[in-house]
Amino acid sequence: MDISTIERTILEKCAKDAGWEIDSNSKSDCINLFSSFFKETSTIRKTSDGSFVIRFSKAFSKSHFDSGIHFNSNGEFEFTLQESFSFSRLLKRIAELFASLPDNPLEQYQKKLAEFSDTEIQKTEAERLVKERVGQDIYRDALMNYWGGACAVTGCTLTEALRASHAKSWKDCTSDAERLNVYNGFLLTANLDALFDKGYISFTDDGLIMVSSAFSFKGADLRGLGINSDMKLRWIENEHLEFLDYHHKNVWKN
Repeated sequence: MDISTIERTILEKCAKDAGWEIDSNSKSDCINLFSSFFKETSTIRKTSDGSFVIRFSKAFSKSHFDSGIHFNSNGEFEFTLQESFSFSRLLKRIAELFASLPDNPLEQYQKKLAEFSDTEIQKTEAERLVKERVGQDIYRDALMNYWGGACAVTGCTLTEALRASHAKSWKDCTSDAERLNVYNGFLLTANLDALFDKGYISFTDDGLIMVSSAFSFKGADLRGLGINSDMKLRWIENEHLEFLDYHHKNVWKN
């Protein structure tokens, strides 16, 4: 069903405001969206009842979205023009997720390093420090996007209290692709980050928190650190498991 000029104008504005670009070759019955910052795309179509659906080139579980976002059995988001606010929120959230996925952070890293002149990083140690600083900033941005600016466990949104945790540390990674992989760690509050980094906590393949038996603290101490046995990741993907396995075998103090 063709999308009218007025409808197209409203939908395209919502998409642009959320950081998407419009494919000028879109047909009359759809609007194709893309971005210069990631490879994934999306398509908006009008249904026979006059509402709209949008489908994305990669699907995410409902855990990645707030409670106001719902998908149908075909993995599409259904909405009307009167619900354009929800549509805009979804587009922004999807763009955040897409921008965080491999290998988008790696490409950003390579472009950023190319901006430095040889004289800026000509010494071996200086080069290492510059690369690590740039990479850590990009990795943090990727985690902030992927987890929606909230701790992967507690949901805390205080930016200053959040840390970009690696399951496989920066120095132990064998490639920049590993270092900048958004699945190689979690966005955690500072206390959880410190414990995860030292191997005093980890997570099961289902995302449940594991507290090391090497932890000599009493229950009251754990509670004082904001730790309890019911904690779990807000979601976990299969792509996390390889890095969690490394953490279990090489960092976790069992």
